Amino acid sequence: MLTGVEDYNPDQIRVEPKFSPDNDTERRAVLQTEAPSIEHFEYADAPGYAVIKVDGTQVQAEIYANLNRQPWKTLELSALLAR
Repeated sequence: MLTGVEDYNPDQIRVEPKFSPDNDTERRAVLQTEAPSIEHFEYADAPGYAVIKVDGTQVQAEIYANLNRQPWKTLELSALLAR
């Protein structure tokens, strides 16, 4: 799992080695160019799903990994929009 904007860097090409473009140098350049614009970053390679809950202006995502009955992570999406 990768967590935090510091993990959004050119070395991330190792996570998905066959991703487009197929040239490592180009992919590293794209990631480096995008990095200053990233405010939140998390990556987990697992099957799962999310349940979105809306209550007035509050929006929350419960993210489930694999077949677990407990959320892997809960995100307050409305807080991210308030930035």
